[in-house]
Amino acid sequence: MGTVIWLGLALVCVLAEIVSFNFVFASFAIGCVAAGVVALLPVSTFIGIPVFGLASVASLTLIRPAILKKIYSRGDHEPTGLDKMIGRTAVVSSAVSQTSGSITIDGETWSARSTAALMPIGTTVTITSIMGAMAIVDEVKVS
Repeated sequence: MGTVIWLGLALVCVLAEIVSFNFVFASFAIGCVAAGVVALLPVSTFIGIPVFGLASVASLTLIRPAILKKIYSRGDHEPTGLDKMIGRTAVVSSAVSQTSGSITIDGETWSARSTAALMPIGTTVTITSIMGAMAIVDEVKVS
């Protein structure tokens, strides 16, 4: 009878986990299943309560952090949007200085500013950052 109660509680915890999706109720479900297994053994009925507690705490401290890290880690993500532009090369289409200029990249013209000296038309540059709709560029160094 104790096994049925523990497994019923495990089912309730699983349903609560589906709603919350924070892996706390899943840890409690693991504790309930462990207590249900112990209830099958010829031991005192009350031994299931500490087993539930220990299995739940172990799950919360050992399994849950690993699962959350795996789910929510950013990992090796590929840059998107404007971040994708940083590091790419472009060609100066209108002389670029610290106050004005433009570059062409993939057929698009962008406003650009230099981090150093004046860069004449035709200079190959590297985009070092993006500020709003403006590319900040450095001249490509030939070594």
